[in-house]
Amino acid sequence: PTNYDIHYDRAWSREELWPFLQNRFPKMQQALSRTSYLMQDASEILEEVLKVDLQNCGTDECLDLTRLLKLSSARQRQLLSVWMKGDGQYRPAFEMVERLKNEVIDSKSDAQAALH
Repeated sequence: PTNYDIHYDRAWSREELWPFLQNRFPKMQQALSRTSYLMQDASEILEEVLKVDLQNCGTDECLDLTRLLKLSSARQRQLLSVWMKGDGQYRPAFEMVERLKNEVIDSKSDAQAALH
Protein backbone atom coordinates (compact mmCIF):
# COMPACT_ATOMS: atom_id res chain seq x y z
CA PRO A 1 0.00 0.00 0.00
CA THR A 2 2.84 2.44 0.68
CA ASN A 3 3.96 2.18 -2.95
CA TYR A 4 1.15 4.56 -3.91
CA ASP A 5 1.00 6.70 -0.77
CA ILE A 6 2.58 10.00 -1.82
CA HIS A 7 3.22 10.92 1.81
CA TYR A 8 6.31 8.74 1.39
CA ASP A 9 9.14 10.41 -0.56
CA ARG A 10 9.80 7.36 -2.74
CA ALA A 11 6.16 7.11 -3.83
CA TRP A 12 5.86 10.89 -4.31
CA SER A 13 8.97 10.89 -6.48
CA ARG A 14 7.62 8.09 -8.64
CA GLU A 15 4.02 9.35 -8.84
CA GLU A 16 4.50 13.11 -8.97
CA LEU A 17 8.08 14.13 -9.67
CA TRP A 18 9.03 11.59 -12.34
CA PRO A 19 6.04 12.36 -14.65
CA PHE A 20 6.68 16.11 -14.22
CA LEU A 21 10.34 15.71 -15.17
CA GLN A 22 9.51 13.48 -18.14
CA ASN A 23 7.00 16.05 -19.38
CA ARG A 24 9.50 18.89 -18.97
CA PHE A 25 12.49 16.94 -20.34
CA PRO A 26 11.20 14.38 -22.88
CA LYS A 27 14.64 12.86 -23.50
CA MET A 28 15.50 12.57 -19.82
CA GLN A 29 15.12 8.77 -19.71
CA GLN A 30 17.50 8.35 -22.66
CA ALA A 31 20.04 10.70 -21.07
CA LEU A 32 19.85 8.88 -17.72
CA SER A 33 20.27 5.49 -19.39
CA ARG A 34 23.27 6.74 -21.36
CA THR A 35 24.78 8.25 -18.21
CA SER A 36 24.27 4.96 -16.38
CA TYR A 37 26.19 3.03 -19.05
CA LEU A 38 28.98 5.60 -19.07
CA MET A 39 29.24 5.47 -15.28
CA GLN A 40 29.50 1.68 -15.40
CA ASP A 41 32.37 2.03 -17.89
CA ALA A 42 34.06 4.61 -15.68
CA SER A 43 33.67 2.33 -12.66
CA GLU A 44 35.33 -0.57 -14.50
CA ILE A 45 38.20 1.68 -15.59
CA LEU A 46 38.69 2.91 -12.02
CA GLU A 47 38.76 -0.68 -10.74
CA GLU A 48 41.44 -1.56 -13.30
CA VAL A 49 43.56 1.47 -12.32
CA LEU A 50 43.09 0.64 -8.63
CA LYS A 51 44.32 -2.94 -9.14
CA VAL A 52 47.47 -1.64 -10.82
CA ASP A 53 48.00 0.92 -8.05
CA LEU A 54 47.57 -1.74 -5.36
CA GLN A 55 50.11 -4.01 -7.08
CA ASN A 56 52.61 -1.17 -7.48
CA CYS A 57 52.26 0.34 -4.01
CA GLY A 58 52.45 -2.60 -1.64
CA THR A 59 50.62 -5.47 -0.05
CA ASP A 60 47.64 -6.00 2.24
CA GLU A 61 49.99 -5.45 5.17
CA CYS A 62 52.26 -2.63 4.00
CA LEU A 63 52.22 0.33 1.60
CA ASP A 64 55.24 1.82 -0.15
CA LEU A 65 54.69 5.49 0.69
CA THR A 66 57.26 6.66 -1.85
CA ARG A 67 55.23 5.07 -4.63
CA LEU A 68 51.91 6.09 -3.09
CA LEU A 69 52.94 9.74 -3.00
CA LYS A 70 53.73 9.68 -6.72
CA LEU A 71 50.04 9.10 -7.46
CA SER A 72 47.51 11.91 -7.84
CA SER A 73 45.59 12.90 -4.71
CA ALA A 74 42.45 11.21 -6.03
CA ARG A 75 44.28 7.94 -6.67
CA GLN A 76 45.94 8.15 -3.24
CA ARG A 77 42.54 8.53 -1.56
CA GLN A 78 41.07 5.66 -3.58
CA LEU A 79 43.97 3.35 -2.80
CA LEU A 80 44.08 4.26 0.89
CA SER A 81 40.33 3.76 1.21
CA VAL A 82 40.46 0.27 -0.30
CA TRP A 83 43.64 -0.62 1.61
CA MET A 84 42.12 0.51 4.92
CA LYS A 85 38.96 -1.47 4.19
CA GLY A 86 40.96 -4.67 3.82
CA ASP A 87 38.61 -7.63 4.13
CA GLY A 88 35.97 -5.52 5.84
CA GLN A 89 32.53 -4.94 4.44
CA TYR A 90 32.65 -1.16 4.28
CA ARG A 91 35.23 1.40 3.29
CA PRO A 92 36.27 3.89 5.96
CA ALA A 93 34.70 7.33 6.06
CA PHE A 94 36.27 9.94 3.78
CA GLU A 95 37.37 11.89 6.85
CA MET A 96 39.28 8.88 8.19
CA VAL A 97 41.16 8.49 4.90
CA GLU A 98 42.01 12.19 4.97
CA ARG A 99 43.22 11.90 8.57
CA LEU A 100 45.48 8.98 7.68
CA LYS A 101 46.96 10.99 4.82
CA ASN A 102 47.34 14.26 6.72
CA GLU A 103 48.18 13.10 10.24
CA VAL A 104 50.23 9.99 9.54
CA ILE A 105 51.57 9.82 6.00
CA ASP A 106 52.30 13.56 5.71
CA SER A 107 53.61 13.85 9.28
CA LYS A 108 57.18 14.95 9.91
CA SER A 109 59.78 12.22 9.74
CA ASP A 110 60.59 12.51 13.45
CA ALA A 111 56.95 12.11 14.50
CA GLN A 112 55.62 8.84 15.84
CA ALA A 113 52.29 9.25 14.14
CA ALA A 114 49.56 6.63 14.41
CA LEU A 115 45.86 6.50 13.71
CA HIS A 116 43.66 4.16 15.75
